[in-house]
Amino acid sequence: GADEAEEVAAVIKRLVNGFGSVIPMRRLDSVIFAQDYAAALRDLDRGFVATTPLKPTEDELGIGVAMAPIVVRNGEIRVCVVARSWLAHCLRQQDDEQAMLASLHTIGKMLGRVAFVDLFDTALPRVLLQPIQDDLKRFLFQYIDDACSTYFSSRVMAELFPDAAEAYGEVFLAALQFLNTNAPEARLVYRTHGNLDAFLGVAQPAIGRVLVRAAALLGHYDGMEGGDLAENQMVTEMLNQCGLHLWIEVFRRDLDMMFSRRHVWQSLDEFTDLSVHMERLLWQFGVIPWRTEDGRIRIEIPIGTDIDMLKF
Repeated sequence: GADEAEEVAAVIKRLVNGFGSVIPMRRLDSVIFAQDYAAALRDLDRGFVATTPLKPTEDELGIGVAMAPIVVRNGEIRVCVVARSWLAHCLRQQDDEQAMLASLHTIGKMLGRVAFVDLFDTALPRVLLQPIQDDLKRFLFQYIDDACSTYFSSRVMAELFPDAAEAYGEVFLAALQFLNTNAPEARLVYRTHGNLDAFLGVAQPAIGRVLVRAAALLGHYDGMEGGDLAENQMVTEMLNQCGLHLWIEVFRRDLDMMFSRRHVWQSLDEFTDLSVHMERLLWQFGVIPWRTEDGRIRIEIPIGTDIDMLKF
């Protein structure tokens, strides 16, 4: 009803004003709570011709509840927050603090994306809407943009939601376990059908989720001033088992450098260079992308990785 809408609008206004005192909120276009979330994303007026339609995240690891897509209004890049309607209901649950805080945290992450887009477009005008010309960089960069904005959001929100570390750790572990199980299985099946796109259709999104969820966890620890990843024993053990314990420290260093330069970014290369982390995780599963002399992408998956599992 109208009363509920006004109450939710008041909460959002307080949240935006609160964030606006520390990070730029001027690029926020609107906040939409939709009963039909998929339709709201599909029908959103982006203000430009988007190459990929917006659709909810729905996979084995969960269902997306909010998104902050870029739109163009009067020639300016802005951000529209679209969320499932029940999040608005949770914002009003004074008697269920956990649900209210979870909803606030979700909307807060979307507002962090608003600030990131503002800083990015201010430093590098219109670059956000330009396709990356280099085929290899474009192939590797798909999830790095999301990882950067996720790190930024979780870092600037860390002190507001200090207890989020456990939840960040849990979803990161789930993504890592999913990747470690499904990527080798898909690679083995690939040896039979030879469909590289089908294999990458499993491996790339799974690696992307690991990168984004690692960025959220690392951003939270860095935002808590000296937070130690080693405090999370389960995460530390899993990283050691996967041989990624040294990698995540390099990823953390590079994300911290990106964040520390947020007012002086000078080139898209500062972001596309982070694609080495996508490449590093592809190597983990025997996938080696490289650029041919004529600039095309070639992807090698040496058979030696699976030789013991194959029967000839």
